Amino acid sequence: MTEIFVGWFLFAGVMVIATVVFTGWVIARVARGLGRTLGLLPPKPARMASPPRRAFSAPPQLPQSGFLQCRIAGCRHLNPTTAKFCRHCGHAFPQFQSVPVRQAAVYR
Repeated sequence: MTEIFVGWFLFAGVMVIATVVFTGWVIARVARGLGRTLGLLPPKPARMASPPRRAFSAPPQLPQSGFLQCRIAGCRHLNPTTAKFCRHCGHAFPQFQSVPVRQAAVYR
């Protein structure tokens, strides 16, 4: 019987702590918003720009059969055609799906 009371007491304690923390967070957000609106606090700092994306170039020209050249402009590493990722830079190669094709008779 005491385990039930201890369990409920712990549950109630966790709920009270969560309520106090959430209420404090809400009050702080409202106060910060009012402070910025009234000009008492500085405006939000600008976000950092996202890192530049890697540029893809034209489809690779295969110098040798059985190898695939990485499409990243700074890499151009030769990889086997069975590779899923570039062994030099880690760029993922597109996976081609094989689709079963039903052949139909063509009459002329």
